[in-house]
Amino acid sequence: MDTTIQNQDLEQLRAELREFKSRLEKQQIVNQQMIRNAMKQHVTFINQKYLVMTILSIVMIPYCIWLFYFIFHLSIAFSVFTATFFLLTLVYTYFNGKDLRSDRLMEMELTEVGTRVAKAKKLDHDWLKIGIPIAIAWFLWFLIEITGQGNTEIATSMAIGGTIGGIIGAIIGFRVHTQIQKKYQSILDYVEELKRPM
Repeated sequence: MDTTIQNQDLEQLRAELREFKSRLEKQQIVNQQMIRNAMKQHVTFINQKYLVMTILSIVMIPYCIWLFYFIFHLSIAFSVFTATFFLLTLVYTYFNGKDLRSDRLMEMELTEVGTRVAKAKKLDHDWLKIGIPIAIAWFLWFLIEITGQGNTEIATSMAIGGTIGGIIGAIIGFRVHTQIQKKYQSILDYVEELKRPM
């Protein structure tokens, strides 16, 4: 009789353990889905910022030629250099974001997602090493070009406007860059969290 009761108790414990494991597995699946949804939101944010940069670059390529060469009568070399810089920005943004535009990104193996995101994060960060020196050289060239126009009043106005615009642009650019870097890091943190055994 005692063995029958013990067997029943043991069987009841096994059933409860199976139920507990089932609930735990369901909870893990829900947690993984929530983490993947959060990752997807971060990827969407980054893609939206890259889309804005892409559109801006496409618009700026012909606009630079028109504004600097035909309106301000600056040198063709300066105008073409400016348009080329926006073309370089367009190409760099496209190649950096191409791995993130995959519809299957969130369905891929975590190792692959982590590798793609880490690569994109590094490329995004490395862009500053290229973009900042070029922007500084461009601005100095811009100042030389406008002071060579002969009209000091207009040159001074353009230099002040260009400086203010450059400062505002740098602040906005660094803010967007920081946001994107944080989103990349969050995705990498999520990937690491999902890789951990539960």
